[in-house]
Amino acid sequence: MPSIDAISSCGPSIRPAPRYRTRVLSTAGRDLLYVLAVLPLSIAGFAIWVTGVSVTLSLAVLVVGALAWLGTVALVRLAADCDRRLAGWYRGARIDPGYQPTRSSELGSTLRTVTRDPQTWRDLGWVVGNSTIGFVVATAAVTLTGLVLGLITTPAWWWAIPHPSQEYATLNLGIYTVTSTGLAFVNTALGLVLLPVAAAVNHWVAAGHSRLAARFLGAR
Repeated sequence: MPSIDAISSCGPSIRPAPRYRTRVLSTAGRDLLYVLAVLPLSIAGFAIWVTGVSVTLSLAVLVVGALAWLGTVALVRLAADCDRRLAGWYRGARIDPGYQPTRSSELGSTLRTVTRDPQTWRDLGWVVGNSTIGFVVATAAVTLTGLVLGLITTPAWWWAIPHPSQEYATLNLGIYTVTSTGLAFVNTALGLVLLPVAAAVNHWVAAGHSRLAARFLGAR
C-alpha cells in the first residue's frame, strides 16, 4: 500500500494544468493588447514626423525654423515615450531614456544640445520606422486575429449575410461557401486550428517590437 507521502506527492504533477492554461491565456491577451496599441501609436507617430519634418524644412531659412525643430523634437520624444511605456509594460521593466541634459535656457544652447543628442536621432528613427514597418506588421497580426475569430464565431452570424459567396476568406473559402449551419461549424473548426497560429504571430510581433523599442529608445 503506498504511503501518504507518496500519494500526496502525486498532487502537484496533475494540478499545474489549470495554472498553465491561465498563463497561456494571459500571455495571449497581453500580446493582443500590445499589438492593438501599436496601431494607433504608429499612426500618431506618422502624423508627427511627417508634419514636423515638413514644417521644419520649410522654415529652415527663418529664425522660427529653430522653434519648429524644437517643437518637432518635443513631439517626437512624446511619441517615443509612449512606445517606451508600452514596451516597458510588456517587458515588465521600465525603459528610461538617455537624453542629454539642457544646461542653459538660451535658445542657441538648447538647440545645439537637442540636435547633437544621439537619443534625439534614435527617437526620430524609431518613430519613422514604427510608423511604417511597425504599422504593417501590427496590421497584419490584428487582421489575422480578426479573421480567425470571425471563423470561430461563424455560426453566430453567417445567416445574416445576404450574399455569402462574396465574403471571401470568411464565408467563401474557395473550396466551399458557408450556406448552412453545418458548414458554419466547419469554419469554427478551421478557426480553432488557426487560433494557435494567430497567437504565435501576435507573440512574435509583440516580443520583437518591444525588444527593438528597448534597444532603440532605452538609455545607452
